[in-house]
Amino acid sequence: MHRELWSNHSRLTTLATTKQIYGVPINVPFTDLSELSMTLKSTHVHENEEENVRFALAVRVFPYPNRIYSVWVYAVSITNR
Repeated sequence: MHRELWSNHSRLTTLATTKQIYGVPINVPFTDLSELSMTLKSTHVHENEEENVRFALAVRVFPYPNRIYSVWVYAVSITNR
């Protein structure tokens, strides 16, 4: 496990020297998709207009009793330095 974490850290360090990374984590209770979409749009990550921009999005949902859901969204834009 420790070796895997160190390997990921090394990759991220290398990536950070060659790329400009802008991103945000979002954690909200799920109500509906339009609310989640508005929250994501309010971060302005999607407004990067660089020529070779790449975007990444990761989502994880944690269910709780009584139909409550905690939604984690990670949104990132990556460009060359």
